Amino acid sequence: MKDRAFSVWTAAVDLAALGVLTLLLCVPVVTACPAVTALYYSVAKSIRRGRGGPYREYFRSFKENLLQGLALSVILALFGTAGFFSAVYIVNEPLSTAVDFFYRVTLFFCCLMAFMLLALCCPVLSRFRLKTVHVLLFGLRLLVRFPLRTLGLIGIWAALGGGCWFFPPLLLIAPGLGTLLASFLVEPSLQRYMPDRSEFDEGTDTWYLE
Repeated sequence: MKDRAFSVWTAAVDLAALGVLTLLLCVPVVTACPAVTALYYSVAKSIRRGRGGPYREYFRSFKENLLQGLALSVILALFGTAGFFSAVYIVNEPLSTAVDFFYRVTLFFCCLMAFMLLALCCPVLSRFRLKTVHVLLFGLRLLVRFPLRTLGLIGIWAALGGGCWFFPPLLLIAPGLGTLLASFLVEPSLQRYMPDRSEFDEGTDTWYLE
């Protein structure tokens, strides 16, 4: 019982530490996607399945996916900028109904694409070796093919975001906790595209199939 309690406590501390580390690495913006990718990989592999040290796996994933992650971060920044200016126009400018509708649709689209990049494309990048454009298409496929899982992910992050708004200290544990909960929805989707276990060489650590 003591060992189990210690294990749960250790996992909770690791989740919080990895989350704070990810927030710090997201500050430069261009490293946001590599950081989120590394967080997902470390949580899915080390925290959930106990394979490897969480910090070692985090920095290994961050390093391996840095270049593609930077590209995704640039795309994320473009959607974020477009969404920001759309929101500013909606709030501050006296617009016609048609123009107002255009900016509202633009804002919704930008938010959806930003969500897809962080919640789906980053997990894809952590797991598969694909070109950046294929990572984007893969994320879009997951978004559309598994609508209930997508709604679940939106619910998780919306709930945590609302919690952080009303109780800011929650921000310290929200990234790690949210990623852990999200992995239970994302992992089954990713496994649909993995080869059968029998196709791997003997001795391959197929932790992602468990």
